[in-house]
Amino acid sequence: MKSERSIELLAPGGDADAVKAAILAGADAVYCGLAQYNARRRAENLTIERLKELVLIAHRHSCRIYLTLNSLIVDAEIPEVAAIITDCRRLGVDAFIVQDPGVLYLLREYFPEVEVHASTQMTTHNAGQLGFIDRFGVRQVNLARELSLEEIAELAGVATERGMRTEVFVHGAFCISFSGQCYMSSAMSGRSGNRGACVQPCRRSYRCKGGGTEITPFNLKDNSAFARVKELAGVGVGSVKIEGRIKGYKYVYATVAAWRRQLDRYFSGDKPHDDDPALHSVFNRSLTSGYLDNRIDRSMFIDSSRDRSLVRVATIRSYTADTGVLKLDREVQIDEEVPVLIYAAGFTFVCTGFLGERCGRFEYRYRITHKLKGKIKAGDELYRQGDYNGPEDLKERLDALQVEKRRLRVAVYGKAGSPLEAVFSVDGRSVTVQSEQPLVPATKKALDEDVITGKFSLLGETEYLLDGVDCGGLAPDLFLPISALNAMRRYAVEQLADASPVSSPVPDGIVPKGRWLNVERWLFWSTMKRICGSPVK
Repeated sequence: MKSERSIELLAPGGDADAVKAAILAGADAVYCGLAQYNARRRAENLTIERLKELVLIAHRHSCRIYLTLNSLIVDAEIPEVAAIITDCRRLGVDAFIVQDPGVLYLLREYFPEVEVHASTQMTTHNAGQLGFIDRFGVRQVNLARELSLEEIAELAGVATERGMRTEVFVHGAFCISFSGQCYMSSAMSGRSGNRGACVQPCRRSYRCKGGGTEITPFNLKDNSAFARVKELAGVGVGSVKIEGRIKGYKYVYATVAAWRRQLDRYFSGDKPHDDDPALHSVFNRSLTSGYLDNRIDRSMFIDSSRDRSLVRVATIRSYTADTGVLKLDREVQIDEEVPVLIYAAGFTFVCTGFLGERCGRFEYRYRITHKLKGKIKAGDELYRQGDYNGPEDLKERLDALQVEKRRLRVAVYGKAGSPLEAVFSVDGRSVTVQSEQPLVPATKKALDEDVITGKFSLLGETEYLLDGVDCGGLAPDLFLPISALNAMRRYAVEQLADASPVSSPVPDGIVPKGRWLNVERWLFWSTMKRICGSPVK
């Protein structure tokens, strides 16, 4: 149970299971992205259809959903970005996380009612920046990860005066450069970190010119402010954020649950803990609070990017690519659903996969699930994730977390020569729909409760379940084509979706869901109305 508190716990959601894991673990909000225009394009990310379901699940568990639009946008992409905002606002997305000042302008001018957050990619580290983004209606700002507690305190005070909430990363990966200001990936590979395609060159090994041992000079440990929750609350931080949209649901559950326990301890008056075993049971490169402590030195770095939660399983003797058979130096027993990772010398990652059936002494079928980063060869090491600190039935719980159907009731009215009128009601809201064609005397099967129920109950993948039809207002022996009933049902479902309570009401004049090609036309006419003195709707 969530206690009364003033700090938001913000969790990563790279895929649907991760979003659900965050909800079950007690997150107050989850940030997630679609396939484009976000800083983690390597994450699985979500489709619009999946996002709709997750928004419904989240809201029924008092959890908010923030959509990441935190990459740089070029002119040709603006119409599609505007359409995504329109679609996601209709789904009930609670806020948009933004990097590009142009998108801030777009939201301020054409979507002034939506909640806007400033991404860490904006590298907000001084009061002047807070003043700048305040002009665009930003209500929550993720401060640069490189700030000390004293610097955070100063900015949190300025933000509070402007009615803005500060957000701080408290767990997960660091970048060697200020987020949003690094061009190393672009320079090395042509893949921009500011376009969501960073190849993480700071995690790689390098050799000095002329030879020598490979080293990882830019490889930082992971961030952990777990022991500093009291200080963060004391300086006015409003949201603590966990990094990890390219990590799995077990990582999300473990880290969010640990932070939920920590925050609840603090807000119930108990002394916060210095650490939690759950944080070490999932991916980590060892942990540091160097930036927060203003202690930026060599102790923040680590000699490899290896996952410190991994447990060595065996050494590889041979691998046959044609048959997928992996021969080890000893017998192992690993569940077929537990991923195992292969690393070469120097802890260089090769691939991830699953061990299948035994094929002989010390031999196992190996199913590779990710693109090979190198050849599997004798001497490579096999690892598995450490013992997981979480519920054994977590995946079953995630699968069971589905949208509960809303019970829909319909009352129909009509007489000969008039259209059929149907009132669709759900959760205290109703939509009235009339047929385009009038009712006529029946010459064959007349409309009755069975016919109408049969057609109005075809609700498919929608969130509704027909709970009954009242035909008391319908005159007997009348006829209407089945196609007209189907059209009424489809239209009513669309209208109910628009009537659903969302964080940002949809104003008139916004582009309908899915009509991306009309966005430019809508933006043009909205601009013309502004030039002529009419307010933008």
